Amino acid sequence: MTLPNGVWGKIARVDVSDETTEVIEPDEEVYQKFYGGESLGMYFLFEEGIVDPDIEPFDPENMVQVMLGPTNGLAAAGRSCTVTKSPYNFAAVSRGGGQTPRELKWAGWDGVQVVGQADDPVYISIVNDEVEVRDASDIAGKNSRAKEMWFKRNVFGPHEKKDDKTLGEAHMTDEWADLRPLDDDFTLGEKRNAKAWSIGVGGENQVWYAALGCDGNSWHGRHGEGAVLGSKNVMGIAVRGTKGVKYHDKQAFLQWTRESQEAQRASTGWRFYGTTNSAGNALDVGCWPMRNWQWVYLNDPDAVRPLDGMYLTKATSVKGKACSGCAQQCYYTSRQQSDKYTESPGEIDDYTLDGAIGIMPCWEMQGCSGGVHGYFFPQGPKDADYFEGLDPSDTYPGNRKDMLEAAMKMQYTDELENKYGLDTIEGGNNIALVQELWNKDLITTEDLDGIEPYWGDVDAVQQLLEKIAHKDGELGEALAKGTWETAKYFARKKGELGEDQDPQFDAEEIWPEEPHVPSDDEIMYYAMACKRYGMPAHGVRSERCRNALAYLVQYRPHVHTGGNDSIGANHYISFVGSAVFCLFSPGPDAELINAATGWGHDDEDTMLVGERAWNLGRLFNIHTQEIENPREEWDAAHMMPQRWFDEPLTTGPPEVHGKTAHRGNQQVTEEGSYENLWADLEDYWDDRGWTTDKGIPTAAKLEELDIDDLTEDIAAQYR
Repeated sequence: MTLPNGVWGKIARVDVSDETTEVIEPDEEVYQKFYGGESLGMYFLFEEGIVDPDIEPFDPENMVQVMLGPTNGLAAAGRSCTVTKSPYNFAAVSRGGGQTPRELKWAGWDGVQVVGQADDPVYISIVNDEVEVRDASDIAGKNSRAKEMWFKRNVFGPHEKKDDKTLGEAHMTDEWADLRPLDDDFTLGEKRNAKAWSIGVGGENQVWYAALGCDGNSWHGRHGEGAVLGSKNVMGIAVRGTKGVKYHDKQAFLQWTRESQEAQRASTGWRFYGTTNSAGNALDVGCWPMRNWQWVYLNDPDAVRPLDGMYLTKATSVKGKACSGCAQQCYYTSRQQSDKYTESPGEIDDYTLDGAIGIMPCWEMQGCSGGVHGYFFPQGPKDADYFEGLDPSDTYPGNRKDMLEAAMKMQYTDELENKYGLDTIEGGNNIALVQELWNKDLITTEDLDGIEPYWGDVDAVQQLLEKIAHKDGELGEALAKGTWETAKYFARKKGELGEDQDPQFDAEEIWPEEPHVPSDDEIMYYAMACKRYGMPAHGVRSERCRNALAYLVQYRPHVHTGGNDSIGANHYISFVGSAVFCLFSPGPDAELINAATGWGHDDEDTMLVGERAWNLGRLFNIHTQEIENPREEWDAAHMMPQRWFDEPLTTGPPEVHGKTAHRGNQQVTEEGSYENLWADLEDYWDDRGWTTDKGIPTAAKLEELDIDDLTEDIAAQYR
């Protein structure tokens, strides 16, 4: 028995209905097969019966898991992985960073599982072995960062005393106090050692794409983890750990860590500019969205300047930050300053743009909190006349002040979504859909409760965000379910769909001979959604980025940076998510796993961990949604955004002009056309050991992976 090396061998299962905690102690064999994080979380969804279609996402029986892996607590492994049944009713797997994962590992736990439903707002306090469910009524309705600060003021480790060490307004100079009056939610002074995951108002109100935040800037997003936790009336999880971590071979582990950190320090682009360093690359390969994905390239290099890491570092960055143990510092705090909002410093209603410190959006957020809303070619009545009628295919007419203003709008939008605890990718695409429908006169100002969402109007975006986060009225309720449901709401409102009717597609006509041209009243066409649930942060109309098959085969339908049709890459990414490590730094391998655990695994063993996660994820999605015919109901071309295939690119390098998404993989046949999607998909399923007619793992594959005891009965129902 090698435990506890790398893993503690115990998980805290907290039932908030009766405020009890059960210590779950998986066998070592379970750890060796699944490691932790993504794969171990999927194991528990099957083991505890949450895969059952009768269990709804917001039922008390659903389980929100925050899971760690064998490498957490030391080295550059400051990540955690959430696993649950999504409000969209598929497997929700999301990874986030920060300092809290390390704190949980130091407290002596491999994860936290939350079940039940509290009558009143609560939070979970974990101090080493002590787990408590505590009252959180005082912070219900607060934003995610205010909740986090409150947790830190109320959770202390052994020998840590609160006392009266917190600085207040009396300790500030008069000038400072006048310029930045203290908010009741935030104070100055004493270093607080506890760390926390928290939800925002969006999670409390069960917005389907609400996220779970950590350290105010790192998020478990995309799939609605915050909404499921909010449905349990849990405001967050606060942790203080003082135990440290034990490893099998500490010297080997530290040597691997030193080499990894040396490579991180050599990654100057990441260290100096953070993930904003990738925005230019994203534009270069055609996966940076503008105006609801109508464009993915800017023709004028000058228009790209506000997105460049060098520009943003000089203009707004304050200090680099890093997850636990990481030397890359790939995210930055930034000062959000806007001339538009600071004519009277200290007197405005919202201090966020009055020089306050926020988090620099990463490149995906730059696109989905900025580009999709049209901030770089604004068309509102408050914007400069020289932008009128222009779009991303035109020469940029603005000056440096316009560039800074666009960057500030982008950062402000990202900051609002963070405070409300909303996923920035789905949130941005959702509002961008509303903007396009309104600007195309498919919906009216009356439909939007008086809001006029011109391209580039940050005030209108804020008004829509507030309606969504608070589920304000019929509009807020409708938009809180994400992009596809938003489109259905407006299509029904305008008579395109019956009240109880869903969009109908001809499953036989997978690829029309000619590109589809939307009619004037075809609202559903403009919904940018993969498998009806959300849009990744990448585009697929340029072969320099991704292809359609890469997203059609994902078991996490709107995964953003993980889309890939390579089986090996799929398995490696899920192994990293089970280790639980970061994809942006030198990744883990069998050497690191063995140094931590002493299990003697090789690289084939690590890839099997990822493959188990993929097979479990596939079967979970099929069974929990009761999908009888995946080709028509799940793995179909009409489950992808039709804009990908029907609207040729009009901007970008000459080699991509006129291109649409590939109808399959990127291999060209002898006739010069691309392979048929079905042939590619069948080959992919066959290579995986899945049936070629439905994509169901075969009995032999499940036995090979040693998960047939969990899954064979379910798989047999659908073959």
